[in-house]
Amino acid sequence: MLFFYRLITIFFYPFLIFYFFLRIFFKKENLDSFTQKIFFSKKIKNNSKIIWFHGASIGEVKSVFPLIKFYLENKSEFSILITSTTLSSKKIIQNEFSNNERIIHRFLPIDINFLTRRFLNNWNPDIIFFIDSEIWPNFISQIKTKKIPLIILNGRITEKTFMRWKKFKNFCNEIFKSFDLCIASSEDSKKKFEMLGIKKVVHYGNLKFIFDKNSISKIKSSMNLKRKCWLASNTHEGEEELCLKVHDLIKIRYPDILTIIVPRHVSRAKKLQSHLKKINDNIEIISNQNFDNTKAEILIVDVFGILSKFYSNLKNVFIGKSMLKELSNEGGQNPLEAIQFGCKVYHGPYTYNFHEIYDFLKKNNMSKEISDSKDLANEIIHNFQNSSTEPSKDILKIGENILDKTLKEIDNFF
Repeated sequence: MLFFYRLITIFFYPFLIFYFFLRIFFKKENLDSFTQKIFFSKKIKNNSKIIWFHGASIGEVKSVFPLIKFYLENKSEFSILITSTTLSSKKIIQNEFSNNERIIHRFLPIDINFLTRRFLNNWNPDIIFFIDSEIWPNFISQIKTKKIPLIILNGRITEKTFMRWKKFKNFCNEIFKSFDLCIASSEDSKKKFEMLGIKKVVHYGNLKFIFDKNSISKIKSSMNLKRKCWLASNTHEGEEELCLKVHDLIKIRYPDILTIIVPRHVSRAKKLQSHLKKINDNIEIISNQNFDNTKAEILIVDVFGILSKFYSNLKNVFIGKSMLKELSNEGGQNPLEAIQFGCKVYHGPYTYNFHEIYDFLKKNNMSKEISDSKDLANEIIHNFQNSSTEPSKDILKIGENILDKTLKEIDNFF
């Protein structure tokens, strides 16, 4: 089966070159990402050993920042190679590790055998971590051949993906038995990975519960807000209209209310502004968190990397991708970044991707499911007087325990 997979990927290679080239014009790729994904990028001059982390995008990469920082402090003989697939994830990595010469970012080559072989020969990593649900057969086969330790971190697998793999029993067994360890993000994923054939699977908790208290202290800053304000983050198309309805309802009680919307894909900002102006003309686009003097009623953020600064000041937060029925099987965005700053999180009924996290938050009164715009508006009005600004001590302890157990488990491979 692996042989046929390789034939198929080689057959589609010319079409993928054209596809990724077209993505440049839609600003979903740039020349660096295009070249590194489709062709080859040379290794920078670096004689140290390499720890390689790969995560698809922002959420996956950010979940391992605490581990990366630990290894930077405690494994001085290693440099850290981080690969990802999105432009936004590169920006997040640069913001977090901008002055550290031991951090290297590259875009992951597409999973074609000659590209994967060249990448591994070029970087020659000593240990490899795939984050979340990144399963690439050609890479995995080459890694096994080279006998490099391969670990899944915060492993997650949906029912749909699990059933798809089960249809190809021999191929599935060949791929998943190549992993030396899987640290699963949930008990459900742990059971699925075990059935797929990974030798050792453990579950200590979701890595996204791990918070960097030093980073939280550095980020915290006062915006000197003079108006009541609430935040809608990681919104998807169709949810912003709900935000405007919420705005109008809150405005009845607080006429100077300020609503801030951070779309999941900030490239939508201008198009979104044009669309929403048909409903409310008093809308501006901003590229930073300095908006104290704005006279706008609604602000749309069009820049990456500043959500945490909003979370540190705005304590009523709606997390998007949770009100859309059409995304119910993959709904939700990670609420923990907001929780770590003591925010009260609101969300819709569709949180499949993070259901265990939301279950915990709801039990501890840190989040609440809302049904419609009126429900959300009433909750925000009720909680405007809530002055809590600190994350739950229980959350911090859980994160510390998960990090400690994860590091001890991984240490066996160094």
